[in-house]
Amino acid sequence: MIFTTYTFLVFFAITLSVYALAPAKWRPYVMILAGFVFYAYDSLAHFLLLLALTLIIYTLSRSRKKSVFAAGIVFSVGLLFYYKYWKMAVTSLDQWFGADLTAVKLAVPLAISFFVFEFVHYLVDVYKGKAQRVTLREFFLFIFFFPSLVAGPIKRIQSFERDKISFTAADVQQGLFRMGIGLFKKIAFADSLNPLFVTVFADPASATVPALWVAMYAYAFKIYLDFSAYSDVAIGAAQCFGYHLPENFNWPYISRNLGEFWRRWHISLSSWIRDYLYIPLGGNRKGFAKGLWFLFLAMTISGLWHGANWTFVVWGMWHGAGQAVNKIWSTYRPEQAVLPRPIGNLLAWALTFHFVCFGWVFFASPSLRASFVFLQRMMGA
Repeated sequence: MIFTTYTFLVFFAITLSVYALAPAKWRPYVMILAGFVFYAYDSLAHFLLLLALTLIIYTLSRSRKKSVFAAGIVFSVGLLFYYKYWKMAVTSLDQWFGADLTAVKLAVPLAISFFVFEFVHYLVDVYKGKAQRVTLREFFLFIFFFPSLVAGPIKRIQSFERDKISFTAADVQQGLFRMGIGLFKKIAFADSLNPLFVTVFADPASATVPALWVAMYAYAFKIYLDFSAYSDVAIGAAQCFGYHLPENFNWPYISRNLGEFWRRWHISLSSWIRDYLYIPLGGNRKGFAKGLWFLFLAMTISGLWHGANWTFVVWGMWHGAGQAVNKIWSTYRPEQAVLPRPIGNLLAWALTFHFVCFGWVFFASPSLRASFVFLQRMMGA
């Protein structure tokens, strides 16, 4: 159920009306039922699958054994791999080694990546004592909270429980205003940029050099406006029901280095990658060189999380390498390399912005070959 459809708006209006009329003690159940309907509308079979998975993860989280928690994490990630990456793995083996394997055609369950990330977070934080075990009702509400189901933000159980606010007319008014901003941003701005890049990315070999540059810039603003618009709608919808979701964007294109960019872009994902990938891998505890490798590896995995295509892997590697270089520069930068503040800030912003834009070429291209053709022709080669 896409946020910009009339179906969602009708569903949202009915849910909010029932929620407002229901006694306070029944409102969590209204939200859980709404989440079930929201997900089952896309696929009843996938809803039953993820309902069963939610019950399994909750049951495993009641244990105190490390092996049980590890099994829950492996099971969750394994299911994600099967549905989202199995076809990619089989196709790659066929192409590289002539393995002659047949990939089963699978429909990927809606938002399974977000489900798995929240499952892993809950299991890890409960095991480490960073989060309290919640009731089954609270866990269902956390997992099937429909405003954040489609595109996040990725929630944390601690803040989701803590940041519950009172359900008032002011909450609804502010939430609806935030939703309106998101819908306007999506429809009026993000979607209007599509004609500038869709055909160019599909066939970069036939595009002119100016068209390629325009397409790259257009896509950079398209993906920001589009994704931040969805976050606006999700955050606004949650506030209408009295919940605060974490902010997901903070003007990322004004960043002056890649570290700052990832603190401003898809903030809930960046913090998840830091807390559940980079730090568990070793972070900076095992020396500077290994820290760079862990950073590169974490960003590569985050690229794969975005989609089952090698273009996303290369995009993650691009940002992993860029962040490693940025960390080396910030650590060993010679004093004489520092430019006057206005010039230095402008140059840092320009380099960061264009590094991110070149990375979007991999993200948006249908294949690695198409992305390399795009970049070569854009540079006049």
